[in-house]
Amino acid sequence: MQEKGFAPIFLIFAGLLLIAGYTIGSFTATHSITVTKINPDQTSQPTASPTPTARLENSFFSFFTKPTPTPTPQAQTTSQTEKSPQSPATTLPTATPALNSIITASGGYSYAGQNLTYSFTFPRNGGDVTGYVTGICTGSVNGKYYGGEGGNVSGQIPATCSVGFMKQSTLINYTGKVYLNEKRVDINWTGNIPFYSGSNSFSLYFQ
Repeated sequence: MQEKGFAPIFLIFAGLLLIAGYTIGSFTATHSITVTKINPDQTSQPTASPTPTARLENSFFSFFTKPTPTPTPQAQTTSQTEKSPQSPATTLPTATPALNSIITASGGYSYAGQNLTYSFTFPRNGGDVTGYVTGICTGSVNGKYYGGEGGNVSGQIPATCSVGFMKQSTLINYTGKVYLNEKRVDINWTGNIPFYSGSNSFSLYFQ
């Protein structure tokens, strides 16, 4: 009875030993380090194959460790402000005299110790002549200027002349030329004035 009970126990024990041996052998084989034979002329170092444990650890940690994303370079956009075209500088027109500005010419005439002062006013482009005369005779100037360089001017000067306590009315007729470029008016006159009867001439000037 004892020999029959011992045989199964022995077989079980032998099976366990075989399983243990096989497991140890497999573990040793899988954990062995492969060494490459080095040529003396080569300077490279022996490399060890990674063990399954190392591969497992790498896989384990790589599962929980998220790779750091590489930042993608963004294209820089340079905004340029468009410059509005500059307006050209405005040149103010130079002030010029009015085309039909008014001219005032004045001058004097002396004779026999007596003085007469004349003032003629007329438009530059032509028109009516007005003015006055003072001195031994006083009166107003009437006439017409026909315009242009060297243009004709003519008219009359009704005046009152005084000699002592006596007064004399007279009418002087005149003709002449207006020289705009020389700023001068030449007058020829005819009439009767105190102490003189006949014709004579004088010149007026303006600015």
